[in-house]
Amino acid sequence: MLCSRRGWMTSLALSLMLLACRDAEAPLTPTPPSVRLYLVGTNAHYAPFESITQDKELAGFDIDILRAVAKHSNLQLSFQHTPWAHLFPALLSGERDILASAISITAERQREMAFSTPYFQARQLIAIRRDSRINNLDGLHGKRIGVMAGTTGESELKRILSPAKLALRSYTRLDQAMLALQSGRVDAVVADSGVLLHYVANNPAAKLRTLGDSRFAKEQYGFAVRKEDRELLARLNAGLAQIMANGSYERIYTQYFGVRP
Repeated sequence: MLCSRRGWMTSLALSLMLLACRDAEAPLTPTPPSVRLYLVGTNAHYAPFESITQDKELAGFDIDILRAVAKHSNLQLSFQHTPWAHLFPALLSGERDILASAISITAERQREMAFSTPYFQARQLIAIRRDSRINNLDGLHGKRIGVMAGTTGESELKRILSPAKLALRSYTRLDQAMLALQSGRVDAVVADSGVLLHYVANNPAAKLRTLGDSRFAKEQYGFAVRKEDRELLARLNAGLAQIMANGSYERIYTQYFGVRP
C-alpha cells in the first residue's frame, strides 16, 4: 500500500512538472489594448447641425460628419449634449475631448484650443419678420437684435456697426431668440446662415425672411480639441481628408442642405 501511494505521488509530481514546462513554452496571449472613449461636446439646440430627436438621440450634420470621420480613424465617440456657454470651459477642463457644434474658427478661439481642417463654410445672416422695413445691415442701428451670447454673430455686429448704437439681446438658445423675433420682443436675429435658413424654411407659419450682407466675413467650422491633443487632431484631419475624397462628405452634405451651389 505504501509503495502504491509513493508511486501515485511520483506520477502526480511528474505530471505537474510536464504541465509547467508546457505552459512555460506556450506563447502568451497579449491582452488587447483598451480603446479610449472620446467625449464629444455638442450644443443640441442648433438644427440642422445638432439637435435632439423624438427618441432623445443626438443627431445632425456635425454629428454625422464626425461619425464618418471616426469610422475611418478608428475613434470611439460618445456625444454629450452641452449648453453653448459651457462648451469651451468643458473642453479646456477635460470634461470633453472634442467639440462638434458648428464652431467657427477664429483667431481668439485658436489661442486657447486647436481646430481641425475646416469642414463647413458659413456666413452670418439677418432674420426679420416678413413685414419688417429693415432691408440691410445698417437698418439694425437702434433696433433690438437677438443673438446667441458668445457667438460670431454677436462679434460680427460689434465689428461692423457702432456698438454704441446696438441694442443686443443675448439668448442661450437660438430657438429662444427666434420666438422673441416672432412675438415682437426683438426686431431681428443675427446668426449663422445654415441654421437661420433651416429655421425659416421649416417654420413657414412664423412668417420670417432672411437678409444677407457682404460685410459679414466668411466663416469656417472646425472640430475643436485641446492644443496638447496633437495625435487626436491628426486622426480627425486624416478622417476628414478620407471622407472628402471618397464622397461620404458630399452625401451627408446633400442630405442636409441639398446640392452645393
